[in-house]
Amino acid sequence: MSNLEENSVSSTIPTHELSTEESVIPNSEDTQPSLSQPNVVVDDNKSSEYNPSRLKSSVWEHFTKEKINNEWKAICKHCNRKLGGDSKNGTKHLHVHLGRCNKRGQLDIRQQVLVANQKKSDGKLTLKASSFNQDEARVDLAKMIIRHEYPLSIVDHELFRKYCHTLQPLFDMPSCNTIKKDILDMYENGKVKTMLELEANEGRVAITTDMWTSDHQNRGYMAVTAHYVDNSWTLQKRIIRFEYVPTPHTGDVIATRLMKCFLDWNIDRKLMSITVDNCSVNDAVVELLLDRVFVVKEDGRNKKSMTDDNGCFCLVVDVDNCSLSLL
Repeated sequence: MSNLEENSVSSTIPTHELSTEESVIPNSEDTQPSLSQPNVVVDDNKSSEYNPSRLKSSVWEHFTKEKINNEWKAICKHCNRKLGGDSKNGTKHLHVHLGRCNKRGQLDIRQQVLVANQKKSDGKLTLKASSFNQDEARVDLAKMIIRHEYPLSIVDHELFRKYCHTLQPLFDMPSCNTIKKDILDMYENGKVKTMLELEANEGRVAITTDMWTSDHQNRGYMAVTAHYVDNSWTLQKRIIRFEYVPTPHTGDVIATRLMKCFLDWNIDRKLMSITVDNCSVNDAVVELLLDRVFVVKEDGRNKKSMTDDNGCFCLVVDVDNCSLSLL
């Protein structure tokens, strides 16, 4: 009786359900692209050993897989670049290209990344879309190096690069030369902006300068700072020169450097005062600057006053620890 029941049950099961191999391996002659796999282009010459259902990685949302010249290629949907698409190649190179693709938009990132913001006042937690900008990240990295005086080689440190990749995998870490160029570009842009402010400012500029020798390098450096009150009556201060001055540090060398700084910033005719410390060499610096910048005249009391071609009075003084400027 049991044999008859088994035979009757087996006879009711369709033949195609008994063969699992036939249901898994598609026929190479009538294989068509599946709607659930839009990233795969299947040719008539495609071998039956490839299974489209194996594309499990999310990176395939940005690539189309095609067979070109009997080789599988992964074609970027954003820039149409062809990369190796065979299964033995893996997907790591696809992730790397996706992070560096210049034509890739930010829309998908805004849709997928949510940032939690919690207000301190009411304690409510809200979610908003967030985006990643490579250029802004590089600017912030350059500002961090400048503010904290980090070495440029920090961008080559292995753990620092790993830490940044953990925070934002899409961030492409610049090289040491690239970040150096970014910092110099920031300086040039800031210099142009400051020069426009000084040119539009109706007031004059007070200069303080000092030199010192580095202990571990045994090199002399000079810093020049400009002080001025802008048109909104706000005191402003800008370091306009910080440079290495080779020996000998004579009065002529220092005065020449200062004059070059004034001419570069176009403030040689807007100087109000120059304050230096009581170093003996600054006596010669003061005399040379007076001859090069100001016209010296004798007044009625047989005293020397310094005036420029606009008739504005200026006095150059040297005081201990440079703390005073006089009109």
